[in-house]
Amino acid sequence: MTTSTAPTQAILQAACLAAGLDSTGAEPIRIAENSIWRLPRGVVVRIARPGQSAAATREVQVARWLADQGVPAVRTLDLRQPVTANGHPVTFWQELPPHEVGTVTDVVALLSNGDFTRYWA
Repeated sequence: MTTSTAPTQAILQAACLAAGLDSTGAEPIRIAENSIWRLPRGVVVRIARPGQSAAATREVQVARWLADQGVPAVRTLDLRQPVTANGHPVTFWQELPPHEVGTVTDVVALLSNGDFTRYWA
């Protein structure tokens, strides 16, 4: 089964325009319940379902709090978000570099001792 990217591509273009970003060359990473797109220059765009604005806002707030605490986690772009495009909340993230997936033990150690430097490359 092939899922068309056309509906979310229109949302992507509107959201990028509202955020002041160029959507030229965007590539779909995953088109599903939430659609994920990669823009050139290391930006990832997440398009959520309509009605999920509060959840998208919370995700951005948590990511920014983690960054403020020095926790090595995915980072948001420094712009006002989420952006609403065609009724969908849209968020913008820095693409992760190649990495290994952490284990539960890694997370516990990270949060319990606060020494984030050994996890941050």
